[in-house]
Amino acid sequence: MVQKKVTSPTNERTHLATVVPISGTTESLHCILALKITEAPMICCLLANLNSIPFDFVARQKIGGENFNYFVLKQLPVIPPDRYTPELLDFIVPRVVELTYTAWDLLPFAEDVLKEVGEEKWSRWFPDNPPDGEGKPAPFLWDEERRAALRADLDGLYAHLYQLDREDLHQILDTFPIVKRKDEARYGEFRTKRLVLEAFDRLASLG
Repeated sequence: MVQKKVTSPTNERTHLATVVPISGTTESLHCILALKITEAPMICCLLANLNSIPFDFVARQKIGGENFNYFVLKQLPVIPPDRYTPELLDFIVPRVVELTYTAWDLLPFAEDVLKEVGEEKWSRWFPDNPPDGEGKPAPFLWDEERRAALRADLDGLYAHLYQLDREDLHQILDTFPIVKRKDEARYGEFRTKRLVLEAFDRLASLG
């Protein structure tokens, strides 16, 4: 897992993290080694957490310049592993996999998840993308509408996990002016805010 080092509190999003294939990286990518978390599903939860809007909101309060240093990351509140119930894992992990596994380069990541959850659960999560004859699932298609809905689901859920109320989330979303401006230019509304608040309302019992 890596995080983007060069950033700014005035960017569209301040903290960005993802998983990458085994490869060399430049100084502008920080490697994150979750030594106490070895299970692929829990790595998915950490990735979802680090990319959530509530986490990003807190992160941008800590950034004064253009570098997201390790010591800043260590100060930020992350949901502890023992908070994730089987129900939460069933909700978070497939969404992270679908958002992340969009190219064959990341097949090892998908295989790690598949190995730990088993083919039965994988096929239940992704009935249209079961493993092939060699046990390899295909990458997921990049669908902007689908991805927006999946990201909103995760943002809405993490707002609950951070114990925010609806008004808190409403105000936090308004602190992302570039997201708002791009949404309004493309969709005629602050679509991200609407989708996240709808997900927040829908997921009250899960969080």
